[in-house]
Amino acid sequence: MFGELIPRWRTNHQGLVPKHLIYFRDGVGEGQFAYVLDQEVEEIKKYLATILPGGQMPKFTVIVATKRHHIRFFPQRGDKNGNPLPGTLVEREVTHPFMFDFYLNSHVAIQGTARPVHYHVILDEMNMPVNDLQKMIYQQCYSYARSTTPVSLHPAVYYAHLASNRARAHENVNSSDGFRIGPKGHEIAAEKQAHGASTGLPNRTVEAPPLIRLGGALSQTPLDGEQRQRDFFRGTMWYI
Repeated sequence: MFGELIPRWRTNHQGLVPKHLIYFRDGVGEGQFAYVLDQEVEEIKKYLATILPGGQMPKFTVIVATKRHHIRFFPQRGDKNGNPLPGTLVEREVTHPFMFDFYLNSHVAIQGTARPVHYHVILDEMNMPVNDLQKMIYQQCYSYARSTTPVSLHPAVYYAHLASNRARAHENVNSSDGFRIGPKGHEIAAEKQAHGASTGLPNRTVEAPPLIRLGGALSQTPLDGEQRQRDFFRGTMWYI
């Protein structure tokens, strides 16, 4: 992914190299924080070291956003439903005694009890001022393209979910070995069993099938604007 994003970013920024990368991650428990740093971030750094001139390595800030928790806040002065007002920040008493973490309620709950997001800053090579980092996260919650009100989670995480779900539409299902749903599904399963193949769940250790190229293959004599159109689709989340 970075192999496509970094060159495109440099093309749009006069060949400059980003000085600071903020890496948001979700779906990760405390027991996996070390894995994120030792595997994911290190692999990104190794790749960047091979393409960036003169070893101009960006500084990383790694933030884990968690919504699956049971912490709720009930302030004395909340909204009409008793929920915290947008921008409510809790960084004491209920946070980790040693980690850099905080709870941020950035949205207005339409119904029910508002659930704040628990942010863990597990790496901060930039040494950003705490107030500036928290303010940045909160203010960017107003920039989600699908909503006119602030959202509960940083938009980068929402966009990552949209991108991963959209990728399924380009999956090369013809090369997939999964079970097909339909009237002939049992016939396919029986045929596999006859050839000694397993009809159980797909083996998750097998590498995922390649994705179909977005925009299709260019013709031998590209039409006017064909390459520009493809670059637009590849570099823009047009489906938002």
